[in-house]
Amino acid sequence: MARVGFVLAIIGGAFWMSLPFYPPECVPVTGDSEVFCNRLWSPAFAAMLIGAIALYGFLRRDGSGRVIPGFRPMIIGFALMTAGNVGEYWLAFHLPHQGGLGGIVRGLLWMAVLAGWLTALVGSFIAGAELLRSKRRDRHIGWLFLLGFPLTFVLAITVGPNLAPLPIGLLGVVVGIYGL
Repeated sequence: MARVGFVLAIIGGAFWMSLPFYPPECVPVTGDSEVFCNRLWSPAFAAMLIGAIALYGFLRRDGSGRVIPGFRPMIIGFALMTAGNVGEYWLAFHLPHQGGLGGIVRGLLWMAVLAGWLTALVGSFIAGAELLRSKRRDRHIGWLFLLGFPLTFVLAITVGPNLAPLPIGLLGVVVGIYGL
């Protein structure tokens, strides 16, 4: 069953990484197109969440206790991203973005996505550092977990915000490949 989670993480991460290059037709942006396009994030986030949970369970059974602390924040991050996106674009999509209760609810849900994003990247950084410090023979993969956090900032500064989401997708792919 864990293999299914790892494959889902790879698919979710690859799909997330493809969105900046092959965006769905959301131009011109209307209320309906925005909801549709942002709903596409939910399956990607959910797939990466399932993969992170599967990897955490696998490593826990494997007895790799030193690596586990970094994977908890990663799971929390993916869960926040999934919950925030599902909440905003599947449950509260009928509320207005600005003003009144809709602005508050949708703003909080979007903040959950952003907080989850940061939490997943910080967890990835911690997991990468722990992997590199461990005596595991596969510790070299720690570099891939470590790079997500700084790569997000480098991409945001150098190429702009359009490619800054790529490291989250890469994180999902790395989680799946590491698990397999």
